[in-house]
Amino acid sequence: MSGAPRATGAFNGDILRPGDPVYDRFVGKPDHATSTSRFHVLFLPDALDAGVCPCGRGQTIACGEWVQGHDQRAIHDRIRADFGRLGQQVHRLVRRQRTVRRYGSLTDGARPRHAGGHAPYRCPDNATALIIRRTTVTQMISPTAGLVPVHVGQPQPGSEAERLLSQQRRRTTERPLRVPAGLAWQEHGMDPRWLGMESSDCVVAVEPTIHGPGADEMERFLAGARRRDETALVIAVIGDVTDGSTGGAMSRFAGSVDVNKTFTRVSGRRLPSGTRPEIAPNLDPSDRDLAFRLLARAPEAPWWVLKLTGTAWERLDGSGSEVYEAEGELQPILVDALGDAVVAAWASPSGDQRWYVIPDATDWDTVLGWLVHRALPAHVPAALRRARSPHFVDPDLQTEDERAARQALTELEARYTEEKLHLEADLHRAQSAADPVRYGLLYGTGSELVAAVRTVLTAAGLTTIDLDEALGDTKSADLLVSAGTPGRLVEVKAAGGHAGEHLVGHLERHLTTWPQLCPDQPVAGGVLVVNHQHRLHPSERTARVYSRPEFLNALSVTVISTVELFNWWRTSDWTSIQAAVLDTEPPTGSTPSSPASPPTAPPGVPSGPIAPRPHAGRRMRWPWAPHQ
Repeated sequence: MSGAPRATGAFNGDILRPGDPVYDRFVGKPDHATSTSRFHVLFLPDALDAGVCPCGRGQTIACGEWVQGHDQRAIHDRIRADFGRLGQQVHRLVRRQRTVRRYGSLTDGARPRHAGGHAPYRCPDNATALIIRRTTVTQMISPTAGLVPVHVGQPQPGSEAERLLSQQRRRTTERPLRVPAGLAWQEHGMDPRWLGMESSDCVVAVEPTIHGPGADEMERFLAGARRRDETALVIAVIGDVTDGSTGGAMSRFAGSVDVNKTFTRVSGRRLPSGTRPEIAPNLDPSDRDLAFRLLARAPEAPWWVLKLTGTAWERLDGSGSEVYEAEGELQPILVDALGDAVVAAWASPSGDQRWYVIPDATDWDTVLGWLVHRALPAHVPAALRRARSPHFVDPDLQTEDERAARQALTELEARYTEEKLHLEADLHRAQSAADPVRYGLLYGTGSELVAAVRTVLTAAGLTTIDLDEALGDTKSADLLVSAGTPGRLVEVKAAGGHAGEHLVGHLERHLTTWPQLCPDQPVAGGVLVVNHQHRLHPSERTARVYSRPEFLNALSVTVISTVELFNWWRTSDWTSIQAAVLDTEPPTGSTPSSPASPPTAPPGVPSGPIAPRPHAGRRMRWPWAPHQ
């Protein structure tokens, strides 16, 4: 407020930017107001303010919210819709009571007449109050039969309030509304109570609003749980799947959940893609079931590591800061590889609140099913009894046989789920180990292809030496392999199309220069491993690396396709790998054997298995000789 003496106020709002309809229409444009009035503030009609009266009659308005008088029509229409004939009776009783008050106490002998000649009805003093009170209480505490009331901290889907709130969040870049429309609430045995609806009888709060619109509903929800001496269950979502950042300039956290109106919050930092959480130890059955359900999320779904944080306020007078330590306890349910929570439950110090913090992009039907089948029976069983929910089986009303059978079924489901997780983990480990070799052999080139070939030969029980590392330069072939016999040089090459015959010459030159490089270590020939036509799928490649008969007859080295090497490795046919590389005949009728223990490395040459290098393309080639 520049120019104002001793000004203590300030304008508070969002600065409009290009793209906003108001900015594009008025900023930098000619004055739309044509008036000779001396009043500085003018109100002019504009198309941006035009709309339709929400009364439902379709009448347009230039500005404001209602056509004059239509708000009262809407109120009366709502009363008639909600109360029907009972509402008409209430209105008649109110009018008659006003008549009684106007004429005083009426007796049978002195009844004033209306203009039409009818005597006004003598309404008992408390009749109207009784009818209204009975109607109100019935609407508030009589839930839909069999449904558990749930507070949802956002407007009802499809309502005008939801449309306005969504527009506001898009303008302010706030995260979108979490709970989608179209959820099968009734099928899950729940009655959603949106913003503006009674929440004191709700037993669960889903995505509640702590500050601003919805704070009153949340307060009533918590007050109702305290009055019933029940645990207040809350489901809160952290993170934003559309925001790929892991933090900001002022904080390393990318999202947070304020826990009630305390100074405590659960902050989250987005983890790298590919994170695979694990179940935290010592969970109760309901939390363990939630862990199993959330582990079934899509593999690409993101996770956020959670941390319980307090609040620090800087005093405006510069006298220091006020620090509020975090309250309550954050109990991990799922953890990452470092043991940090990615799904957790926050328990208040008094134990009367339990907030479950789950990641964005979680299927809501999964969460609702867990609430009614696991969480409520474990933490608020009285709520299911009150609602007479068909999803709740009261153990106090079951026979011993029923309880035993139900317990056995629950344990069977738990064992199945746990065994499935173990098998999925085994599959993931097997795929993680196989992918670098598979991709390297079938589509790899350069060092990636060499690393894959070395991994396969080592798995077959052969001693493999990386000669580039051993000799310090590309002076010879790529690998030296042996199995207690004179070793053989292995040259690994790749070709996008048909393999050139000159590739054999590289290996032959290495065989010629080998005696000068390592005179004390003789070799017994060489092997050329070629990944030819690696731009094609393995099934579309030619069976042989080379096919010209004259060239094949003149070959002095062994040529192997990476496709055949892959097939041997895939089926653990270590005998065929050893026979092909060492140029020995496999035993007749032999079956794949376990790899032999790696022999001692040749003198003067370092040995030892080397881990596969990062994922690479792998392709395989059929040997030059016909199939056996």
